[in-house]
Amino acid sequence: DGEEPALVAHERGLAFELDPGWASPRQPRPGYGLFVDQRENRERVAALARDGGRWLNLFAHTGAFSVALLAAGAEAVTSVDLSAPYLARLERNLARNEAAGVAPARHETFRGDARRALEASGGGLRGIVVDPPTAAAAGRRFWSVREDLEPLLRACLERLGDGGHLLVTQNRAGPPLGLDRVLERTARRLHRGIASLAPAPPGPDHPRRAGFPEGDPFEGVLLTLR
Repeated sequence: DGEEPALVAHERGLAFELDPGWASPRQPRPGYGLFVDQRENRERVAALARDGGRWLNLFAHTGAFSVALLAAGAEAVTSVDLSAPYLARLERNLARNEAAGVAPARHETFRGDARRALEASGGGLRGIVVDPPTAAAAGRRFWSVREDLEPLLRACLERLGDGGHLLVTQNRAGPPLGLDRVLERTARRLHRGIASLAPAPPGPDHPRRAGFPEGDPFEGVLLTLR
């Protein structure tokens, strides 16, 4: 409708539209438009995108990772999500940040299942962001982190170019989690060498309690191939 949103959040020079739900307080919503606990991970992948290359943002939500990647210098970013309202807000976030170097012409939207988007992406990707829900309906298919994440990560590693980067987070709680072990096992089976594999946790304003990993907002790992 062209009206300004009720709230706009600012993060490292970028702006993101928020919807706290004030206009429809009885309507459930999975989030207000920006996962603040992923702020440090947006900075991590933005630093890697300064070398350019093609990036894929799976389960893109309203596109905060995509905006950060494009602003940092990614050559092209494809954002993937099933939700038309989220993707519409993503487009508005792109337009809102053009002055910060976000060129909508370098962005492509893919409305559909993440697995189909990977199949269509080709190879040689510079980086992939995977931040999935724990469970979701995907048309006639169903997405489950427990059943579907490892096969998806295999497909990601198959499509990354040499030196490519993969950021993976998951919300499934309860030790042991072990995304690092999953990625090591998958890379070994594909005969892909790992240059680095590091934790990618939330920032210090989301403190963690030792011995209580199920209380963490998410588990995150950042992998770089050789």
